[in-house]
Amino acid sequence: MSESSQAVGTDVEELAERLSRMEARVAELEAWRASLRNPLSPVHQAAPPQRPAVDDDSVEPEVSEASGFDLALVGRTLIVLGGAFMLRAASDSGAVPIVAGVALGLAYAAAFALFAMREQVSRVSASFHGYASLLVAFPLIWEATKKFGIFGPWSAALALAGISALIVALSWRRRLNGVAWGLNLFALALAPLMMLFTVAAAPFIVYLLALGITTLWMGYELDWHLLRWPVALELDVAMFAVAFLVATNRNGTMTPAAAIGLGFGVFAVYLVAFALRTVARQRDIVPFEIVQAIGAYLACLGAAVWVARSRDIGGTPLALATLAFAVGCYALSFAFLSRRSSTINFSFYSTLALVLTLTAGSLLVHGVASSALWSLLAVAACWAAARYLKTSLAFHAGVFIVAGFVASDLLTLGLRTLFLPPPSPWPSGSGASLLVMVACLYVAWLRPIEHEGSYEPWSWAKLILLVEGGWAVATVAMLGIGLLVSTAAGEDAGSIAVVRTALLSLLTIGAAWASRYERFSPGRWVASGMIVVLIMKLIWDDFRNGRASTLFISLAIVGIALIVAPRLGRKASVPGGAEF
Repeated sequence: MSESSQAVGTDVEELAERLSRMEARVAELEAWRASLRNPLSPVHQAAPPQRPAVDDDSVEPEVSEASGFDLALVGRTLIVLGGAFMLRAASDSGAVPIVAGVALGLAYAAAFALFAMREQVSRVSASFHGYASLLVAFPLIWEATKKFGIFGPWSAALALAGISALIVALSWRRRLNGVAWGLNLFALALAPLMMLFTVAAAPFIVYLLALGITTLWMGYELDWHLLRWPVALELDVAMFAVAFLVATNRNGTMTPAAAIGLGFGVFAVYLVAFALRTVARQRDIVPFEIVQAIGAYLACLGAAVWVARSRDIGGTPLALATLAFAVGCYALSFAFLSRRSSTINFSFYSTLALVLTLTAGSLLVHGVASSALWSLLAVAACWAAARYLKTSLAFHAGVFIVAGFVASDLLTLGLRTLFLPPPSPWPSGSGASLLVMVACLYVAWLRPIEHEGSYEPWSWAKLILLVEGGWAVATVAMLGIGLLVSTAAGEDAGSIAVVRTALLSLLTIGAAWASRYERFSPGRWVASGMIVVLIMKLIWDDFRNGRASTLFISLAIVGIALIVAPRLGRKASVPGGAEF
């Protein structure tokens, strides 16, 4: 018995020892498991140092939103989508009214976006919540509009704007560029579908405009520069398509007045946004602003002008509004000038002001009044160029003179009387032609303007003004002389050719002679170009239409011009120091 008792005691001791070892092992396993859950535990601190974790959301973690792929987050997203389908099933079965189901679905999507804004939620998790909100809300709005007819055009656009505002707030607050791009893709895909289905473009153009301005400021504030490009492009294309349908009377749901207001509004909102940044923050204009200003002018304001002209409605209000923006752009350009801002801002706003002025003037005045307007603006631009030492305004004066040529028919009259076969009957001049010619003579008197130590920009502007002045003088003179010649000699092409050659030769010699003076120094280039024109004109006109007697005179005149003009041109002055 004693031996058996000893054997039992030995077995018990062995079992106790084994149980103690098992308990110790379990304790070690529990401690290891706890270390996995709590990184601050002693076990975890004793472990070899691993890659440091980044907890600050303001710093991009090494395992970022783009590189981190967590199946658990994918699973949560699927559960979120499952909840949305559960609401859909309840609505389909009649347990929940359709309207209530749609409202609950939108609230469901909004709740996850709001939840993701909390700082306690990691950026990766917030991204998945944002994607889930997009996947629930946008298809729901489309189905509520198309299938159930709950939303009309404006209410659908309002619903899109509401959920988009939440996603924008989430993206902005948590710096989730991927979620912002997801919103862009959903919006750019759904907006045109809504326009086609509802046959109502205005609500969704307004929505795209709001999204465009939002992405614009995201680029300004967050340096997300690419977001704004696709929105602006789709907005411009949509506005142009709408204007085309209205202008061609193929869209019965939008009135011409609404199309005009919408087109001008899109252009105006973008322009105001650009001005706020460049003026309030004194920043230089960026490539996107230049490109979108051109795109919005052509596709939005240009489309509004197209509708106004084709439907003969709203031209005067549109012209006045455009003129107001032109004045504002000129004021901004001179405000930048007074602050000594960079040249690019002045050039951008002054050029935009020029284009807007031309647009407004073409809508507002016609005939002699149009010629008077362009002549007055050319003189004003030339005066401002000399007053503020801005060569770009001299180019503006040249553009206004061209507009005056078109309005007064000086362009076509010059071609007909100086180069084309003699017209029958010979045209007579008008007061508009004389008015534009006087403006040409005034702007041609512009004194030299130095720009960054160089007179080259002024020389090019002055060259344009001199050519325009020569064209105006030659045309008006030929209108009078040609009328006398045609009256005395009849419709004699040879005689007309001699008069043309003599007049152009005088202008060539006069330009070379005037180049001796500083303010007319680019006249030597005018004379060089006129020599080429004279030779081509001699071959094209005089040899074809002249007789032996007229050819003798023409050849002699051109020969004299070829001898005298180069000699005078060699005495050309260097610009600088003249007074206006």
